[in-house]
Amino acid sequence: MAIDGLFCARLAAELSSLAGAKIEKINQTGDEEIVLRLYGEGKRINLLLSASRQNARACLCGDDIPPQSPVPTSFCMLMRKHLQNGRVVAVFAPENQRIICIDTESRDELVYPCRRRIYAELMGKYSNVLLTDIDNDKVLGALYQTDITFAARTVLVGLPYEAPPKQDKLAPFSVGKEQFAALCEANSGRDSADFFLKTFLMFSPLTAREAAYRAGAAGKTVGECAAEKLWEGFISVLNAPTKPCRVLDGDGKAIAFSFIPLTQYGEGFKLI
Repeated sequence: MAIDGLFCARLAAELSSLAGAKIEKINQTGDEEIVLRLYGEGKRINLLLSASRQNARACLCGDDIPPQSPVPTSFCMLMRKHLQNGRVVAVFAPENQRIICIDTESRDELVYPCRRRIYAELMGKYSNVLLTDIDNDKVLGALYQTDITFAARTVLVGLPYEAPPKQDKLAPFSVGKEQFAALCEANSGRDSADFFLKTFLMFSPLTAREAAYRAGAAGKTVGECAAEKLWEGFISVLNAPTKPCRVLDGDGKAIAFSFIPLTQYGEGFKLI
């Protein structure tokens, strides 16, 4: 499943229930994975943060997780130093971003309170997990660091945290109906699904196609559809209920996953 901003917003809302949980242990189960062992509301649970280029994710797990690395990395040791025995304070997703932020509180060696933030950036080949100081937003460590010659963005210990480069797109929840109609007129020759994908933040190809399908515009250009119908499809996806599903083809093979119900797949496919 392609991870987009819409999914991250829903995921952060679900993970916000972790607020108040104690961080009992921190392990690294691979070069790209960190697992936080949490205790809250009378139960223990694992929060896995993966910066895998192929399968980046942030998810809750039971005990069926890979074994920890025999020798913890320096980043894992850093996470233990700053976070172990602390508590999760909040979980949120920055607006329009494919990032999950986890704010924590703990105490340092002198028993002074300290606040830290984990950034789980779920951005495909640019995925990363970083630890920062909330008070000055400086990077304390990261799974992947760049150097000062990297033009797009610098990730280095001791420097302020830099958000990923901004895209030249619009925030979907800030667009009104009149502005949307004007955008439709300006993009009349563009494919409707491509219009959603290239114009608005937070959309992936899958959710863009879903918006076009719900508008009755699948395979059509924007100019071939009424702006009112495109608006309805747009709003329908933004406000769709969170209901994970997967799509199976005729052979029972999963071909798509989504956090909202999909309607774009017709006869010969099964949604479960």
